[in-house]
Amino acid sequence: MGVTLDLSVLLAFAVVGPAFFAIFEVETPAWRKVLKWGLVIGLTLARAGADFAAFASNTPHLVLSRHLAYRRTRTSRTG
Repeated sequence: MGVTLDLSVLLAFAVVGPAFFAIFEVETPAWRKVLKWGLVIGLTLARAGADFAAFASNTPHLVLSRHLAYRRTRTSRTG
């Protein structure tokens, strides 16, 4: 039951959190947001008794390039 409760709370933060707390993170760099979520997920897994955690991805460059392209279009419209 502990793991289910921890994961339910994490899901609730992921779904409801941005609606209420996004205004506080407008100026926060993307790397700090990713680091924060990595720590939250890592601590949740540690409390659940996981021996290790792995980030498995073979396409992080696609995410980064899409993010940078989005930022370029967003800044070119406002600036």
